[in-house]
Amino acid sequence: MNIHLASLVVLLAATFIHCHSWIDCVKYTDPSSGFNDPTKCLARPRNYVKHEGAGFGADTGYNDQGGTCKYPLTASTPMSSFYTTKFPMASYTVGERVCLTWPAKNHVAAQCTNAFIPDTENKVFISAVNPSVDNVGAWTLLKDFGNSPKGQMSTGKGFQNCPNFCDNPDKAFCYQCFDMPNMAAGIYSFQWRWVFNENTPAYTSCWDAVVTTSGGSKPTTLAPSTTTAGPSTTLAPLNGDAVRILNPPTYADIMNTKTIVVKVDYSASQNVDIIVDLLSEKTYAWFGKAIVKNVPKGSKTIDMTINVMQIPEPGNYVVKPWIVQAGRGEEPNAWAMELDKREYPLRMGVGAAPPASTLNSSSAARSASFWVFVVCIVIYFVL
Repeated sequence: MNIHLASLVVLLAATFIHCHSWIDCVKYTDPSSGFNDPTKCLARPRNYVKHEGAGFGADTGYNDQGGTCKYPLTASTPMSSFYTTKFPMASYTVGERVCLTWPAKNHVAAQCTNAFIPDTENKVFISAVNPSVDNVGAWTLLKDFGNSPKGQMSTGKGFQNCPNFCDNPDKAFCYQCFDMPNMAAGIYSFQWRWVFNENTPAYTSCWDAVVTTSGGSKPTTLAPSTTTAGPSTTLAPLNGDAVRILNPPTYADIMNTKTIVVKVDYSASQNVDIIVDLLSEKTYAWFGKAIVKNVPKGSKTIDMTINVMQIPEPGNYVVKPWIVQAGRGEEPNAWAMELDKREYPLRMGVGAAPPASTLNSSSAARSASFWVFVVCIVIYFVL
């Protein structure tokens, strides 16, 4: 009994192991090799000069879990104090692809570790234009990189996009990219927030950048990149690079569903590929796809047909529309270059759709069942 109990405690404790990481580069020119090359980094976070010299991924106290910024912008600490000739402030242009990099620090679910490495949240926030002090609580979500579901090997989403992780788990090169949306020219502050274990403070890194526009672009309101939406007939117009499904499906019969037709609403500042994936909610395994390539920039609604390539079992799935720069939609790891995405829940069963109340309560029922199971297991081993 004691051996079983000890094993259970070790398993549960493993979920809450100590972790840390930080942003190493805030303007990396080409991360496709999967290995760090300092010559490709054109800008660093605040006060990088205090931590240089030890090498990529070396622990020098650069990580921070305070919720604000390790080196805050204040009336007595101006932006100019954070940067040097060797490590200047970043400069971005509206529409430019910006790639951030960080060291893995052993926190990736892979063959050389295990499938239960957490990755709860990985997001970038942005301040209002020309800030004089940090007010991170009021900053706006700029990009949600998603997360890699716990219990399966890394999908390359969120923090765990580290292509050569097992070559050097501590100092493996990780990255994600986003495109600068349309906004007013000026100086902005940015914050990367990574949550490892659920309900714990985020690890953060902060930096600043001069943002310039091309063609006198007008500023628009930044919007979260991930939304769980339902049917609506009063949706506001999309701004910037964005995508969504109008009146998304909520149920499909697996015995009679070979295709799923959806109306996709998009807005793009450049030509794009539009993809709609059918994925397992639990594992993110792929079950179907629709793609329209080289869609002209602008705003429009188009019909897309998801071809269900595999026959799913009854359960919960996700319909995920996303957009990427034209020509990249079928590249390996193209999702790492998403300009925008949405995820809509889809229940797949046998026969006619059950009552709406049944669909809405299924998630709560699964959650309650899980915790009843956990309590029973703990009681069994303790007694």
